[in-house]
Amino acid sequence: MFANLRLPPSHFFNYDTAMKTSIEHLPENKQSQLKLAVEIVRKYTSPEMIILFGSYARGEWVDDFDPR
Repeated sequence: MFANLRLPPSHFFNYDTAMKTSIEHLPENKQSQLKLAVEIVRKYTSPEMIILFGSYARGEWVDDFDPR
């Protein structure tokens, strides 16, 4: 099933960066959106942990990013 799985090169990840355990580093509007999402998830499930991935989790987001 995973025979064709290809992982990105190790230099793609920054393993020296510690995982953040709060959302205080995010803009207030993103904090509000995430808090609402967590409320919805917790309403229907009982997760042990919710993990945010991507540029917001790393603190590397760009507000005006336009992929076009």
